[in-house]
Amino acid sequence: MVGISSHHSFTHSLVGLGFVMTLSYLLVQHYGVKGFAIGLTTGASLHILADLFTHHGTKLLYPFTSKWFKMLITIETDGIIEPGLMIITAGIFLVGML
Repeated sequence: MVGISSHHSFTHSLVGLGFVMTLSYLLVQHYGVKGFAIGLTTGASLHILADLFTHHGTKLLYPFTSKWFKMLITIETDGIIEPGLMIITAGIFLVGML
């Protein structure tokens, strides 16, 4: 996929998400890896959602349009907020595992 499109185009679009969901479905049907498929689909969905909060946004409707979409409120990546969000997310994950 990397050679086909830029980072925030196909792999971060609804079409790309549909591809991941189809792949997940096929993995469950053929290999019974339901937990992995749920994690893959959830992770891809949340990653695209998170990228909508960056200054660049993402080409959500690629390949139908090259328009960039982003939220009204964005965060600076590689800034001070990003590591804080990562720590909070990791904490929630760890608490959830207890």
